[in-house]
Amino acid sequence: LKLLSALISRYNEIVNKQPFVLSHDILKKIKPKDDGQKREIIMFINDVETELRKQKRTTEVYTLFELCEELGVFPSKYQRPNMLFDNLRAQPVWSVEESGQKEKLMKLQDNWKDIKRELTNLTAELADEDWKENY
Repeated sequence: LKLLSALISRYNEIVNKQPFVLSHDILKKIKPKDDGQKREIIMFINDVETELRKQKRTTEVYTLFELCEELGVFPSKYQRPNMLFDNLRAQPVWSVEESGQKEKLMKLQDNWKDIKRELTNLTAELADEDWKENY
């Protein structure tokens, strides 16, 4: 409910062209402390977003996303994951150990020559016109 209070306060501040004082104060009190709290907020936000969009209240939807960015729930108002994985970080390359899938990745690596040969044989069996795009 405090998130809704922050949303209403921020909306009123925007409409009335006021500084974001009240909504900032509320956000400080409800900032999530762990992934579990973030997960709860994301689930709640999804429900609120659905209802706001049904009512064609896009200003409130965008305001909600901005608040969530300020809370640290979303990386930005344009990047909104629909799920949250423990210890998942945005980085370009992961080591095998960091992936948490070492056993499976090592199996792929150990069998790569066989996998590559099988795929090459499979693709050689198809003519160019037999390939289909996946959409």
